[in-house]
Amino acid sequence: MIDGRLLDNLGADGEALVAVQTIISLFGEPYLKAKADNKPLSLLWQRLDRLATVELYIFGTCLRKVQEHNEVWLKQAVREIKNNPTKAKGLFTEIIYLGMFSAPRAPVVPALKNNPGFDFSITSDSGRTQYISIKNIDISEQQAAFQRGCRKLRAKWIEKLKITKSSLGIRVASRNSLSHEDFETIIKAIQNQKTIYTGLHLIPKDGIDVFVVNLPTSRRFSPVHTSDSVVVYCPPPNSEIERYTSRVRKASDNLYQKTKHDNSGLRVLFMRMHVNADYSIIEEQARKIVNSPRREADCIVFYQPSYARTQDNSSIIHHCFKIESNAEFARASTQYGVIKCEIPLGSASTEQSINQIQDLVNGSILQVQPSDYLYQQGDIYAIGDVGEHISINSPAPGLREHGVCYINGSYVEVTSKLAPVTEELILI
Repeated sequence: MIDGRLLDNLGADGEALVAVQTIISLFGEPYLKAKADNKPLSLLWQRLDRLATVELYIFGTCLRKVQEHNEVWLKQAVREIKNNPTKAKGLFTEIIYLGMFSAPRAPVVPALKNNPGFDFSITSDSGRTQYISIKNIDISEQQAAFQRGCRKLRAKWIEKLKITKSSLGIRVASRNSLSHEDFETIIKAIQNQKTIYTGLHLIPKDGIDVFVVNLPTSRRFSPVHTSDSVVVYCPPPNSEIERYTSRVRKASDNLYQKTKHDNSGLRVLFMRMHVNADYSIIEEQARKIVNSPRREADCIVFYQPSYARTQDNSSIIHHCFKIESNAEFARASTQYGVIKCEIPLGSASTEQSINQIQDLVNGSILQVQPSDYLYQQGDIYAIGDVGEHISINSPAPGLREHGVCYINGSYVEVTSKLAPVTEELILI
């Protein structure tokens, strides 16, 4: 344990502590403890939940590996992260790449500072070089606006529940992407409703349905807390889908323009994709790029990490890798030996995590596409007797259960500090 953080079941004995201490030694406690919305590592460091600790362990493990082989480059990258927050996300992805991938028969070499074309290279004994460009495609402004609208909707829903002294959930489903005005319309419809009850169906606007539902628990609700859940679903705007394919085209064109055009060079893109990226939409564009006569890129590696749930509701970090390459890359790669990828923690596959909405009351399941916009948050405060086992787990992503006991005339909350307040990955 370090600063109240539980490090059990993370790697072999002592590895988690070393990973966290590596972060401290490189970034310093003043930086890690600084309160700033534009410093993702600092935001993660100040959370003590299990997901934050898992992310820190993975990042710290990658830092250790990079420090062993590329210490000078790493110190420069850390300085850049601390001094220029706008470049932080891209540099985190570079550190994670360099911490996971290696070529046993040739070193992975960082490019010179401010190199415009590629970030790393691998050169074989025969003189063939892979030029590797690292790109990060994070959350879009449209998706961020959707999340902001959902958070405001939830705050207004909780206000309504407090007025009506109710503990209920709402589900919002829209046939079209939701705008700021749409959220305001939904909020107004809820505020104007005098009575709130299970089964209530509101239609604030054509194509938008709001349903009031029971919460997934058989226990009595705490009378001094407000239990709630909010689920919002809508398709993304067309610009969201086009964003990924256009970024792939732009990245491959930049790599082609800024690298040598001779037979000795191989161009590789490593693209860390946001969890909402839908590979079924991207793959056709990627195949066209790697198989074009111009060879803008010989290989594209798509990396999409996600925080997923298994069938038994256990949580896991899932690392999805999708690879598109041409025949020339396959032939030349034999000169480098097998390029290894060592994941510090979690599962890995070539399949994206499945997105689905499950009704925890009746068990029905709705499959949704990765690119669809989905928001789910809620807190359930259930009463239990002293000495009785009280669930303080998370029944579904974004939903948290809190146990409440009545002791000496007061209601006392028993809350797990391991449940994350958000399940959006920050660093990896």
